[in-house]
Amino acid sequence: MQPDEYIYVYSPMYYSGSKNRLLYWLIPLFPKNISTFYDLFCGGLSVSVNVHAANYVASDVSPFIINLYRAMQEAGSVGFMNKVDSYIKEYHIDDCTYESFYALRDVYNSKSNKYNLPEMLFTLVCYAYNSVLRFNSHDEYNIAPGRGATRLSQPRRANIYKFIDAISDRDIVFLCESYASALCLDDLDSDAFVYCDPPYIVSAAEYNTRWKWMHEYALYAFLDNVHSKGIKFGLSNAIRMGNKYNHVLDNWSKKYTVHNCTKVIYHGSQSSRQHKNAVTEEVYVCNY
Repeated sequence: MQPDEYIYVYSPMYYSGSKNRLLYWLIPLFPKNISTFYDLFCGGLSVSVNVHAANYVASDVSPFIINLYRAMQEAGSVGFMNKVDSYIKEYHIDDCTYESFYALRDVYNSKSNKYNLPEMLFTLVCYAYNSVLRFNSHDEYNIAPGRGATRLSQPRRANIYKFIDAISDRDIVFLCESYASALCLDDLDSDAFVYCDPPYIVSAAEYNTRWKWMHEYALYAFLDNVHSKGIKFGLSNAIRMGNKYNHVLDNWSKKYTVHNCTKVIYHGSQSSRQHKNAVTEEVYVCNY
């Protein structure tokens, strides 16, 4: 049975493979009494802000997303959103016109220090199509504005405040590292928990195109090593998306515990329009 949704904190940003809609299914599968929770592909951070642990480490290879979370944590919800509101007012972006959005986007992309402008980036994300956080190969934010209904409504604001408060309350340590560089396995205690939510190699999402089969094999070898150290791990991934099948994952996962979550691809998404009634078979693989 799905618990009441209000107990979960939802990420205000859209990431391909976001766990926002699977939190009710995923979180109860995690170990209890976690000393340190390692979120090694933290992305939209929806998992880290809902797990109960004594300590938290969240890592991602994107300096944009890590600097954004660090700024939220340092300023707190009120301070961070006051800065966002100043950009909204300066660029009249709450008018929801293409001109106001592109004016702000052009200014942001022209900055040489855009890594240090997380509040400006987040303002763009809030008014972008589907609130997607994505950059091109030149580190330029390249998402188009959302449609006329896109604005920071009071419910959206409340969720953002809740999300930032959860980051601050957990005192998460944020690292801009690859999953293998974010921790030293020999330093972990037996109650540590390593969670990986990598790009789905069977997905057609642009976010996943840089993830190759060599990366897939390397991640499984890393998790085998985690297991050999007596440390618990969990992996979210997809064995099948439409007519694409991850045979490597299917074979590797047989030596561990596999929880299946088969679902119809979400209505309204680009994938569902391209592959109507296509089925995604997501799995959670763990060694406990």
